[in-house]
Amino acid sequence: MKRREPWGGLRRLAMKNSPVFYLTYALQLAVVFCAYYFSAYWGLSLASVNTFAAPIWPPTGIALAAIYFGGFRLLPAIGVAAFIVNIVFGAPVIAAAGIGLGNSIEALLGVYLLRSLGFRPIFDRLRDSIGFIAVAVATPFVSAVIGPVMLGIAGTLRAADLPITSLTWWIGDVIGALIIGPFLLKWFARPIYMVRRSLAQWVENVAFFCALIFTCILVFWDPIPGIQDFTSPYLIFIPLTWGALRVGPRFMTIGVATVATLAISGTFMGLGPFSGSTGINEILYLQIFLATVAMISLLFTTTVEERKKATDSLKEHVVELEEDFEQISEDDKAKNEFIAILSHELRNPLAPVVSSLELLRLKVADGHEFKPLFNTMYEQVARMTRLLDDLLDMTRISRKKFTLQISRVRLQDVLMHSATTARDSIRKRNHTLTMNVPSDAIWVDADPLRLEQVFVNLLNNAAKYTNPGGTIMLLAMRLHNGVQVAIRDNGIGLPKDMLIAIFEPFRQVHAGESGTSGLGIGLSLSKRFIELHGGTIEAKSDGEGAGSEFVVWLPTVTDMLLTEARGRAAAAARPPPQPQAPAPPQHMWNLPKKSKRSILIVDDNEDAARAIAQLLNHSGHHARIAHDALSAFKELGEFRPDIIFLDIGLPGESGYDIARKLRHYLNPQPILVALTGYGQDDDKQRAIEAGFDFHLTKPVSIAELEKILAINA
Repeated sequence: MKRREPWGGLRRLAMKNSPVFYLTYALQLAVVFCAYYFSAYWGLSLASVNTFAAPIWPPTGIALAAIYFGGFRLLPAIGVAAFIVNIVFGAPVIAAAGIGLGNSIEALLGVYLLRSLGFRPIFDRLRDSIGFIAVAVATPFVSAVIGPVMLGIAGTLRAADLPITSLTWWIGDVIGALIIGPFLLKWFARPIYMVRRSLAQWVENVAFFCALIFTCILVFWDPIPGIQDFTSPYLIFIPLTWGALRVGPRFMTIGVATVATLAISGTFMGLGPFSGSTGINEILYLQIFLATVAMISLLFTTTVEERKKATDSLKEHVVELEEDFEQISEDDKAKNEFIAILSHELRNPLAPVVSSLELLRLKVADGHEFKPLFNTMYEQVARMTRLLDDLLDMTRISRKKFTLQISRVRLQDVLMHSATTARDSIRKRNHTLTMNVPSDAIWVDADPLRLEQVFVNLLNNAAKYTNPGGTIMLLAMRLHNGVQVAIRDNGIGLPKDMLIAIFEPFRQVHAGESGTSGLGIGLSLSKRFIELHGGTIEAKSDGEGAGSEFVVWLPTVTDMLLTEARGRAAAAARPPPQPQAPAPPQHMWNLPKKSKRSILIVDDNEDAARAIAQLLNHSGHHARIAHDALSAFKELGEFRPDIIFLDIGLPGESGYDIARKLRHYLNPQPILVALTGYGQDDDKQRAIEAGFDFHLTKPVSIAELEKILAINA
């Protein structure tokens, strides 16, 4: 911290003009001389042990503050003032000169030590108070030794009185430094005009000083006869504690000086607990008491101030963290909205592509040369759709809006179905898949679709990152508290430092290498799914080129083990659960049974609507098209469709609004299907609330459409 000097402005002005400089310097010397001389005169007038050993020596604190702010060039004022005041009180010239020299060295050494300690005079850190107390206690030894020795050499002090005189001298200097030093340093470091306090704080300050003065008078001046035996000097710590907690270091320095003034005046008037005959013991007790009060008050006040500062800093950090959290939340919300919009905007152009490919694949004969090309394009579009689904899943999980559809499933069925789904990617690279799964049924409470998604992703990764002709193993074993599923490969492996990082979103180890394309969210999504099931997933590898292993642990259903023996044969023979068409709402059971359906497609994307219509017409259905609410209601005036595929993001009225109107006015009710690029859970819930029977997310395949068309067909 930059050292503050109360005369800094005058000094800078003086440096511009030599006469002004000398005038300013002379003025500073005069001020320091007068302050030191008159405070020394008052201190020596209280001397009872020896004429030159004051019980309290205010010049020590004055010298420290003057040299700290004004620099060592003010030492002459201190030495001369000490010399003259001792001459006035009858000290021999040689003794007075020695005392002046000792006091000057004491001030010089004290300021040097304070600056070496990085001391700040505003006393807002505990280290500053501790450092100042250490300097205030240590440096007075200089004058407490030099002064009495010089008095003894001059014949003014007997050798027998030297110890008690030195002790009184030292304690008096310590008290002067502890009481006067902090007061001057604090007030001159930050002048009164810089104090910012409210009216309530000023009122509290006045109340504090009234309580402090009242307590000091009660303890040290004996205003009520007979009460002296029931009072203790340590009663003053009651208001001082209040002051330390509430008024701060600046006004506490005045409070400590007030205590010292009233205690000394009462004692030398023969009043209070330290009166007696004001002999050596009473003065020593008074000095120890004042030193204790000064040190405890300084330490306590600074501790409170430092804690307040730390609390304010913590509050600022909390506010900053709250602002950062709000910003992160807004950014995360914007990111999620961006992903939702991106998904919607990407799904819309994919929809006509999927429908067109479906139609072309149906029209091209099985032996046609372009059949493999159509299959490849369809697979790539399906892959893009899966990537969009993964992005939306990540968004839903991060927003804590993802829920699992938990049911009791047999793990073997999930693993077999996963291997079947991943068979194409494994076969394409000529890998060998080995499965070692227990025959005994292993039951888990899980979402079978999400669990299958995890194992399919791990198998596809194993196939992708293993050179053609490699080996992949799927192993499952029952543990005492769950089941462990491991997928091993002899592929390119993982670096040691990536075994944990590989599960972070968008993190890829071999990004850009042949056959390793992707967004890098599959493993992160798998980890989230497994953790939502209460399990764990771990990656293992001995390094690059040494293959890798992904180990999944899941809790099992223990109560099923009790009945497993009786149902083992039936459970093992049970076929894997097949996907079921959505259960239709009750009003659909009243539709006439027919194999070919009349369909209205409402979509502002003309390409998507036309492609789906052509696909459905090719399948023998009768499909008509509308691109907005007006044209949709016009079509409905001419014929009544069995099923309406309705887009949500239409110009003018939205699909939700149209669905509500259709539910209100049409009779009999058609099947309403939301066919949209918005596929998050909130979108599906809004569709159901608006009156839709089903929600399909673009792009849709003919198989998904046929599930809807098959209802009551």
